[in-house]
Amino acid sequence: MCIENAFCNTQNQRYECQCDGGFKPSKTGDKCLKYIGSTCSNGDFCIDNAHCSANSTCQCDNNYTPSTDLTLCLGDVGVLCNGDEFCINNAYCYLGSENNTCQCEKKYRPSIDRGKCLARVGTDCTEDGECIDYASCYKEGGNNTCQCMNGLTPTENLEKCFSHLGSQCSATGMCVENAVCQNNFCQCVKGYTASTDQLTCLSNIGVGCIGNESCIANAYCNSKQKCHCSEDYTSSDDGSTCLAHIGIKCTDNTTCIKDSFCPNEENPTCRCKSNFSPSTSGNVCLSGAGSTCFKNETCIENAYCSSYQCKCGKGYSPSTDNLVCLGVVGTDCAGNDTCIENAYCQFDGQKSICKCVDGFSPHTGGDICLARIGHQCKDNSSCIDNAYCKSDGENSTCQCKKGFASSNNGDRCMTIVGGKCTKNDTCIYNAYCTKKSCQCLEEYIPSPTKEQCLGRIGTSCTENSTCVDSAFCNSTAENPYCECSNELAPSPDGSTCLGRIGSECSTNETCIANSICKRGKCFCKDEYRPSTNKAKCLARIGYGCKENEDCVSGAFCNTLFENNTCLCPRIGSNCTGDTTCIKNAFCDTHTHTCMCNDNYIPSSNGNECTPLSGLGHRCNSSDYCVNTLTRECKDGICQCKDQYKEEEKKCKAAMGSLCTVEEGCLYSLGSCLKNSQTLEYRCSCMKDYEVTEFNTCKAPLGSECTAKDKCIDAVAICDFDSRSCKCPPLYQQNGQYCEAPLNKTCTTEGKCKNRLAVCGNDSLCHCQEGYYHNKTSSTCEAPLNKECTYSDGCIDKGATCVPSEMINTCQCYGNYVYNPKTDTCNSGSTSKLSFLAVAFALIFGFTT
Repeated sequence: MCIENAFCNTQNQRYECQCDGGFKPSKTGDKCLKYIGSTCSNGDFCIDNAHCSANSTCQCDNNYTPSTDLTLCLGDVGVLCNGDEFCINNAYCYLGSENNTCQCEKKYRPSIDRGKCLARVGTDCTEDGECIDYASCYKEGGNNTCQCMNGLTPTENLEKCFSHLGSQCSATGMCVENAVCQNNFCQCVKGYTASTDQLTCLSNIGVGCIGNESCIANAYCNSKQKCHCSEDYTSSDDGSTCLAHIGIKCTDNTTCIKDSFCPNEENPTCRCKSNFSPSTSGNVCLSGAGSTCFKNETCIENAYCSSYQCKCGKGYSPSTDNLVCLGVVGTDCAGNDTCIENAYCQFDGQKSICKCVDGFSPHTGGDICLARIGHQCKDNSSCIDNAYCKSDGENSTCQCKKGFASSNNGDRCMTIVGGKCTKNDTCIYNAYCTKKSCQCLEEYIPSPTKEQCLGRIGTSCTENSTCVDSAFCNSTAENPYCECSNELAPSPDGSTCLGRIGSECSTNETCIANSICKRGKCFCKDEYRPSTNKAKCLARIGYGCKENEDCVSGAFCNTLFENNTCLCPRIGSNCTGDTTCIKNAFCDTHTHTCMCNDNYIPSSNGNECTPLSGLGHRCNSSDYCVNTLTRECKDGICQCKDQYKEEEKKCKAAMGSLCTVEEGCLYSLGSCLKNSQTLEYRCSCMKDYEVTEFNTCKAPLGSECTAKDKCIDAVAICDFDSRSCKCPPLYQQNGQYCEAPLNKTCTTEGKCKNRLAVCGNDSLCHCQEGYYHNKTSSTCEAPLNKECTYSDGCIDKGATCVPSEMINTCQCYGNYVYNPKTDTCNSGSTSKLSFLAVAFALIFGFTT
């Protein structure tokens, strides 16, 4: 007996069971399996890697393909296998490191569903279905080979037949990778651009890539597998082109960055269009100053976009062609070419800034460097303010306009004397602007041309040309000044140099004041005498003058009562100031007469002030002693008067005596004070001190005292360390008095510290009558119904100090009851009064 779907083959007397037609044995031989396409039911068995489908026929499982004779289900490309026979036609079982899988043979490639290995272009074939898509099996020579259909081109690896980009197509599969068939023509998808030969869709900038050759021209595949423009190139807005930077070779305008062009010349390179300037890296053409813009980034360096127009920023000025914003004077710079015309970049030790070159000065704001006076120029606008460009035929130099004079270094044209002005610094040196006109300072006078203010005699100077005529700059002095030559002397106002007495002259005007030119030499007039240096004619006694220096030696100019004559000074004579009096004298401002200084006495003829004698010095009379109030001349020597005592070389006064502030009082706590009524100065106690019957002073608390003097408060003591009055230990200061503790000395003014105590007739503090002095606590305990304090307490132990509206009083409390007979608190029921006392104690927080 044979298994189901098998029969016994008796041919050749072999007698073996074989499967029926349309069946094949299983690997173990225990079943006969149905071929692909055979009718089946759920219980039937199909060949290996097959199943009974819904339409009741045996079909290969997914990823398997039936053999030509339908007896096998062969593994598609990528399916696990045990040998070549298990794989589809033209495939083999590839022995991998981990698994064995079916792979197409070398001249074949898998179909889209991986169920066939299709022959590449040039591979032998028998029918069209064996070839790759869009290829047919053509007879060529003696063999049939796969060839691309008409109009299609094989790829380099012969794996695909494709239509060129731009060529006709009927399906996307006919187009190269990353292209689609659109409107029957092959076109690159978004993100890709056709290569020059139309054979490849190249990745745009930012699109994935598998190598440099897969990117558009002038791009490379970076480490992130994205296309990126090569150095010196920038991506177009759509990423389809890498545009050449400025200075990089180009083929036409489309190969250069925005706002640039490729010139028609040999070996052309990209250049920016007119009104545009390349950025530092050359990757952008930036709008020049004054050109249209939409945002700051499109303007040249150091410029910004305002009202759709590029403008140079603060500290910068546009170049002549408006293509560069150049640093004005004072702006940071990186090199000379970054500064405005006629300026350079200088390092000042900390940073580099733009400065005008020698011979040029910055205009207001520093945006232009203008040529200084004497330097070459192109036109008037290239010169500093108030100057013009003057040509002498060969050279053109800047010169100041009429009414102006050049500064020392030629950096300014300044208004001359008499010219209009608005402020001081617009006037020439040593001049100022007053009433809108330049005038020389007081110590200067204008030169004949008014282009200089020349220094008067005695004025500081730098060189001879800065002094008035006939004067020179004495540079040997510590502070150089204008000085007349030896034969000349300055005029009174220092505006010129005149001939000294004895020097040669031609007219009276060439000699000093108050002199005449006689016989070719200068002489003083009759009422004048020459000074020692012959530079001045001095008025004789009795002749007119204006100031003391106008008079002969030893005289002064008396200007009182419009007299204005030279006089000899003496004590009692008229004067105008201390300098018009003799030595050691002064001019009294009330009488306008000369008087001797303090401690000086006039001589008998008034021509001398003799110093007074001090203590121990010789004297002729008491008038010759300093301070006749306290001193007198005894036996030809200045000594203290009897009622004064000499201490520290002074005659000091006793208390109550007349005194002087300079010499003071004998008593240390006394002071020389002025009496407001008598206006006399006498020694009296200082403020807040009290005078004693012994004419000494008592000190208040806290004030200076002496060991021999008492304090105002009788119980206070003079502290040895501080030398001031203080309360003794255990006493308490109250204002200017000391309050005494119990059983200590007290005063009626100071009283006692304990307010339940009084100062007794024995000048000691005692508890009031009826109060008990508790010596242990040093308190005054109160009797019942009498005033008390919480700190002193009550005599009766059954009582406590209870508050009331007027005063605190001792009352019975708790279980203690007041006994009026014995005037004590006895233990018993709580009385109404005791209850109230306790209530008060609880309310106000008082306890025993």
